[in-house]
Amino acid sequence: MADHQNREIASGRGLLPAKRSYNPTVDEAMSEAIKASRGNLKTRADYAYTARSFGQWLNENRPGASLWSEITTKSVRDFLGHCRTTCRSNDIIRKRLFVVKMTSRYMAETYGEYGYNDVARPVRFIREEDDPEEARRKEQAKILPLEMLFTLLDYLHERRPDLHAIACLQGLAGMRAMEAAHVREQDIDFEAGTVTVTATPHHKPKNRASFRTIPVASMPLNALRAAVSGLKVRHPLGYLFATARRDAPWTTSDYSHAMRREVDRCRQYAAARVGLTPAALDSLIGFQAHWLRATFVTHAREKKVDYRVLQRYIGHTATDVMGQFYEIVGSERFGNEVVSVIEQMCEHCREHVETQAL
Repeated sequence: MADHQNREIASGRGLLPAKRSYNPTVDEAMSEAIKASRGNLKTRADYAYTARSFGQWLNENRPGASLWSEITTKSVRDFLGHCRTTCRSNDIIRKRLFVVKMTSRYMAETYGEYGYNDVARPVRFIREEDDPEEARRKEQAKILPLEMLFTLLDYLHERRPDLHAIACLQGLAGMRAMEAAHVREQDIDFEAGTVTVTATPHHKPKNRASFRTIPVASMPLNALRAAVSGLKVRHPLGYLFATARRDAPWTTSDYSHAMRREVDRCRQYAAARVGLTPAALDSLIGFQAHWLRATFVTHAREKKVDYRVLQRYIGHTATDVMGQFYEIVGSERFGNEVVSVIEQMCEHCREHVETQAL
């Protein structure tokens, strides 16, 4: 480590702490970088939580490195190696390294006159290639068969009505989980049959394309109508799905955990239904709530819904010039090409269930 520090100093990539008039600790530097980031409150909270892993690793492996000026490229590279051996997924590794690199870049850009360099810039995370068969299996696990999707929605309607409308908006309108969880009464137009996705005090849509007003099928619209009529106390901000534990909507983790329990219980509920194959039942094993959006998109594309229309409907940004600046997709086209397909899917499943019952 001493040899490495000497080489860093000699090459100009590092300076002794005494030469800096601003010398924050690692925690202070990361907190300042997170505060200056463009993320919303929730994103910054996630950054702060992720940043703890770097501080814990330093305490255990570099107990003498408490100041940001003592962080070197080798420190970051060693931390990445530690994450590769201990983390369960590539996404966790990427998030941990991102916060460190963000802090390093912030310190170099903001306090470069004090001798800070972007020490983390040379460190790159290259995802390990998954086994092709395993990757294909993981992709397929994100899609529920159509009959199982409606079985899950029926189960939630019967056992967890507080989650039913959110799941309907995900699985039958392609909304992100937190877009659906933060729907307010004023965002719903029952006469027009539309739902507006916009910024709320607790949630900001992911990008400009995510701000949208979309018509929805009768099943999610009826679920929203039931949620409104079932309110015993109106939320002061209009939220439909405020949790009992706090005067605010579901958080990502709370909703995911709640849905994970209900998906497990739904498998027992579905086993008693006639006509469901073992493969359909097995599709619920390990199924995650945010995959309902992938299920919606997959089934809509199988029904030949136009790619551009579906892209706009779910709030994705167009990546080509024509999509970004010229082609306008309105509510009428959403209704003709997306909602009509969803209504056909709902009708097909109702007929299938009635036939099996007979």
